[in-house]
Amino acid sequence: SPTPSPSTTPSPLPSPARPREPATVISGSVDLSVDKCQEFVDSEGSARAVAAGLAAAFNVPDDFVEATPSCSGRRLGEARRLAETVLVAYTITIPTSDTSVDIASVEATIEEVEVAEIRQALNSALQEANIAVEVTVTGKSKTTTKEITTTTTTTTKQIEETSGSVGVQALLYLPLATLALATRF
Repeated sequence: SPTPSPSTTPSPLPSPARPREPATVISGSVDLSVDKCQEFVDSEGSARAVAAGLAAAFNVPDDFVEATPSCSGRRLGEARRLAETVLVAYTITIPTSDTSVDIASVEATIEEVEVAEIRQALNSALQEANIAVEVTVTGKSKTTTKEITTTTTTTTKQIEETSGSVGVQALLYLPLATLALATRF
């Protein structure tokens, strides 16, 4: 009996991932004072509300800002009822294709905005998100700005699948062998 021979069928290749768009990224941080840091950080929607408040204070679209609040472990003195400090690291990602936002203007706004204005914008955003906490801004860092460019490298690898099937050649020889045996006898 003929033995199956493997046949190879190429698998479809995955489509390349969509490249990230070139952008300018501005990074910085603000220090907040809250009564219960971990509760604030863990509260659903707090990071998004803080990002919206920073966007309002810095005069950029909400969807350009990402904020990551974390507890720093520091406690402020007795006069503040042992309030805890929340460090909020933020990034503002401005796509190069968006010509409506002037990078230098955003950098100047961040540099010049007073902590009282940031506080007001954050508390408004938190209230709008139904997060019942009031924050005090105790400081802000200098920002860093960097250009992000993209380089796309596509690597293609063809994968072959093997399946057991009787080879075409074996099927062609079978009738010929039968015919040869039938004519000999």
